Amino acid sequence: MLGADYSQMEQGAAAGVGGKISFELAEYTANVDGVGTLRLLDAVKTCGLTNTVKFYQASTSELFGKVQEIPQTETTPFYPRSPYGAAKLYAYWIVVNFREAYNMFAVNGILFNHESPRRGSNFVTRKITRSVAKIHLGQLECFCLGNLDSKRDWGHAKDYVERTGKAQKKSKSGDVQGEVDTCAVA
Repeated sequence: MLGADYSQMEQGAAAGVGGKISFELAEYTANVDGVGTLRLLDAVKTCGLTNTVKFYQASTSELFGKVQEIPQTETTPFYPRSPYGAAKLYAYWIVVNFREAYNMFAVNGILFNHESPRRGSNFVTRKITRSVAKIHLGQLECFCLGNLDSKRDWGHAKDYVERTGKAQKKSKSGDVQGEVDTCAVA
């Protein structure tokens, strides 16, 4: 299929800010979330596919870390506060570098929390629903949550997937921008 366009969505991640993966396995997190993106981009370049592959890197609101303003915008400075956030920041900038150095179609999308039936039990929404079910069944009396002052924006995974697909269909490469229900390529 010479001459056809191919899309590559890099969505793999050792996700999670706190806990075991990000802080206790920081090198693993860096390899998966940062260097993994470099390896994929380098494979596209090495295979001579820079003119045919459209590369999308799913990044995270954890780039903002210790937020400097609320709400965050496209001009809010990055200030990651975890190995996960720092690794994704490396991935963000390596996408920008490859786009500029090799004239690749390579975009970053900064995704906020998104829910689906497959959401892991270590995330707050699943932790709450599983704990409530256990309380209802008499298997648990109460449960503890972390930071109750935390504020998050949520979306649905299906909506995010639709928007990431649209970002790859654009004729011009640039990073994905948007708000709760909108997404555009800069």
